Amino acid sequence: MAGELRFVPDSWYQKPIFGLPVLAAGFMGMFGNVGPLIYASFAFIVQDLQRTTDWARSDLTLAISFLTFFTAVAQPGFGAIVDRFGVRWPTAISLLLMAAILATIPIFATEVWHLWLGFALAAVLGVANNTMSFIRLAAAWFDRKRGLMIGIVASATGLGLAILPRITAEVINEFGWKGGFVWYGIYIAFVTVPVVVLFARDHPRDLGLLPDGDPTTEDNIDTHQPLSGITLAQALRTRVFWVLAAGILLASFALWGITNQLALLLGDRGMSAVDAAQVATALGLSMAASRLIIGWTLDRVFAPLVAMVIFLGSAAGFWLLATGGTGWGVYFAAALLGTGLGAEIELIGFMVSRYFGLRAFGAIYGSVFVGFLVGTAGGPYLLSKAQELLGTYDEALFIMVGVMVLVALMFVTMGRYDRYHDLFEAERHPNEKAEAP
Repeated sequence: MAGELRFVPDSWYQKPIFGLPVLAAGFMGMFGNVGPLIYASFAFIVQDLQRTTDWARSDLTLAISFLTFFTAVAQPGFGAIVDRFGVRWPTAISLLLMAAILATIPIFATEVWHLWLGFALAAVLGVANNTMSFIRLAAAWFDRKRGLMIGIVASATGLGLAILPRITAEVINEFGWKGGFVWYGIYIAFVTVPVVVLFARDHPRDLGLLPDGDPTTEDNIDTHQPLSGITLAQALRTRVFWVLAAGILLASFALWGITNQLALLLGDRGMSAVDAAQVATALGLSMAASRLIIGWTLDRVFAPLVAMVIFLGSAAGFWLLATGGTGWGVYFAAALLGTGLGAEIELIGFMVSRYFGLRAFGAIYGSVFVGFLVGTAGGPYLLSKAQELLGTYDEALFIMVGVMVLVALMFVTMGRYDRYHDLFEAERHPNEKAEAP
């Protein structure tokens, strides 16, 4: 893009590996996004706040619910901003705002509702610190290898989950909960933001390149041509959008519900905390490893079929948990469930780009991602409520088997990638009308 501020040579985006700086920006963004940095370590802040205040644990934990809810509210709007202005600067500004809010929470949080307010503001103004911006980079820069590159970027979350909570715990042990919030701000402002500003570029054509590094000619590169795809309004009129959104909501409801409750379930069955942690590790490792494998597979196999196999595997994992006691079947179940967890973000990014194109990728992805957030927020609560009412998780687990089978069947009905591609051309030639089937 003419006149755009650049800090690294354009040649870095071509050699030695095409798009390497962009992949680095996406990878580091996913490594330190709100999941690994905040969700996975907030329990340490809660523990220290309970030692130093009279705030109830449930009230403190409600801050995470505020973070999730207001992220869901802000996500589609931010996606539209990214579609209009690109990834780089909207994401950097949003990240800086989140860093400032989190780092100053210790200054103004004298009542628990101040914490809720801080998290609500961080969610809305710092909405970029999720997955959409970073997945969009991989989707825009790669076509034939899009699945693998999304998988590489997404796999960073697993690495972040393994590293960042431990660092946060050490910071809080040394400096207390206030130091934890300052650490959040420092990490975002001085790690994630510089990488995004230095390396993120919205699309290869902004540098006179084509996706995958394909050869360019005067005929196949036009930096003024709108990106191919349809609008959010058109996507909302398609069946595929609602199947994808509903499938992701149900899958995240079941999979993140059991992830949150797994240690408690195993403890109820008499498994030690150490053994339960090993099961959780198996789940986390399978989640990280599966993202690379799933990404590679998506480039070669029709995505709805991949989704069907993965979520049928998740159904088998729930069945094993419901019937498997505490033996080796539990570890196998955790691996199957972790594979399902690893698939969700990749499937959203890959399918949105294939079915709807890149024109309104941010807005469409953000809208589907609302379902993901609703599921992750509601699943743990309803699963724990079922245990309270029934005294066991088993009945709920059998219900989750049915939910995952339903999700698998939903995905396999989505149809060919090109079913809406006639609308792509209609967007390029507005005088021609086309309706979404």
